[in-house]
Parts: sequence; C-alpha cells; structure tokens
Amino acid sequence: MEFECTPIVDLYTVRTTVRKDFRGTFTRLFSSKEFAEVGLTSQFVQSNFSQSVIKGTFRGLHMQINEHQETKVVVAVQGAVRDFVLDLRPESPSYLEIFHLDLIAEEGSGVVVPKGCAHGYFTLTDAASLVYFVDTPYSSAHEICISPLDSELNLQLPYPICQISDKDRNGLRLSDYQNLK
Repeated sequence: MEFECTPIVDLYTVRTTVRKDFRGTFTRLFSSKEFAEVGLTSQFVQSNFSQSVIKGTFRGLHMQINEHQETKVVVAVQGAVRDFVLDLRPESPSYLEIFHLDLIAEEGSGVVVPKGCAHGYFTLTDAASLVYFVDTPYSSAHEICISPLDSELNLQLPYPICQISDKDRNGLRLSDYQNLK
C-alpha cells in the first residue's frame, strides 16, 4: 500500500496493489501493519458497502459529530467515483477546504478521511461500488449532512447530478453548519 498526503491535514490517498491474472484480480483493501507504520488508525469497528447503479449519482456530504466522529477508509471496488472531502475542523489549517480525487477500482485507489471532515462522492460510471472501514459505530442522531448542491461549495462535477437522496438534497448549507458552532 502506498499513502500520500493531500492539501487537507491528515487526509491521505491510498493506492493498493491490484494483482491480475487469467482468473481476475486480487486486492488487499486494508493492512493494520501498513496503516500503523504511517501513523494511521488501524482499529475499525464497522465495514460498509455502498453501491450506486447510475452514473451521475451523488451521495453525501456526510459526517458524524461530537464523540461519534469517525475516521473512514474508503476504497473503490467497482467502477469510478469522484470523491470529496470537506474539512470542517475549525482548528485545522485546512478548515473549509475541499479536496477531491477520482477513486478508480481498477487502480486500487482509496482515501483515508480524518475525524471532523465531511465525505461524499459522485459516480463517474454506472455500477460504482465502495467499501468503507470506520473506527466508530454509526449513530444517526450524530450525523450531519452538508448539501452538495450548496453553491458555496463549488464542487467540481464533470456533469450534472442525476440522482440524489432527499436527505442529501436538503442537507445543511455550509453557512448554516458554521452558524451551529
């Protein structure tokens, strides 16, 4: 596994090794030893699978707050997505910065999202799937959603959103979230 720093403090990209042969592929999605060697959390309590079937679907921007903040490791396992991370940690030098990268299953790409950052993604292909490892159990009472439709975010989308949940569509505007603090 290869880890690379990003402009957002404590946000790392991850590149796994995709081994291919006549049978298909094999990819190690997580290694506690390799995560620990670069100082990243290696204790996860939950694993999630997310599948979107239509290109142009947006999911997020979600995060948990207070004692339920979570570190997420997100890896593409099918298709491709444009992944977004919004730093909502007021003490961070990268506060309110947005980072995006394309996660492509064939390339074994992923991202380690630190506590206090909102995460979401936009599907670039039909049948895009992600696996998430998280270090804190999910709590719906502690989830925050920032609407990706907020013009203040100015997300870099290659084409318009064609599918989005009501929860995400009606999420908080960034300025409303800041006023909660």
